[in-house]
Amino acid sequence: MPRSGAAAPSKTTGGAYPYNSAQDPPAPSAGSSRAKASPAAAPSSSSTASSATPESKPKISQRLNPNKCTDPFQTNTKKCKSTFSQSYISGSIPCRLHTSASRYHLHWDQGATTGFSPDLLVVCADGLSETEHPYVILAPMMFHELVLRAEGCVDMFVPVAEPITSHIRKAMLAPETFEAGLHALSLVLQKTGSLLTQHMAKIVPCLAKNYADKKKRDSIAAVLGLLEQQCGPEATKLIKSKIPTY
Repeated sequence: MPRSGAAAPSKTTGGAYPYNSAQDPPAPSAGSSRAKASPAAAPSSSSTASSATPESKPKISQRLNPNKCTDPFQTNTKKCKSTFSQSYISGSIPCRLHTSASRYHLHWDQGATTGFSPDLLVVCADGLSETEHPYVILAPMMFHELVLRAEGCVDMFVPVAEPITSHIRKAMLAPETFEAGLHALSLVLQKTGSLLTQHMAKIVPCLAKNYADKKKRDSIAAVLGLLEQQCGPEATKLIKSKIPTY
């Protein structure tokens, strides 16, 4: 049974998502002021500060990753939120998350360090909707690397363009995973050109819904510009119909 978290041991096989070498792409103040406290009864400022420190400062692990951790002993896949967490629990995700002093690293199983698996890419796209550790970090990082592995080979994305778009849309519909979905969308647009043209109707309404948020507007505008650049006038027309102020 695989264990979640950074210390989980890696397997020696490629998991349930095979990698084909032929698919390898080209290299790319507390008290009142009126009361006088006696010197003996007044607590020292140093002792007060030291006693408050553990409560006021979060743990290092919480600062590094504030997300809730999944149950490391969970074996019931029916309780999983996505196919990504189901695959992780069943042991078919060929990658684990390793933690250094200040960042996370992917540790791929032997046989999965190179190559491209369309099926695994779809599973990782579904994992973009996860909100628990380690899935919330592992899925976007794996998605990012798999897309980069297939850079320059747009044909590899054609069979899975529709499910990937649907999963990205699902992530962008939830406030807590919107940024993960937006980043994934930007990455796919950069690497696949006009491939998502026929799927724009799923994506643009999600962007329009969040465009009024000032904190998200700049990043959304950047993706909309990329969508126009890659998908042409058809994208511009759709964007204008959904976001008149764009």
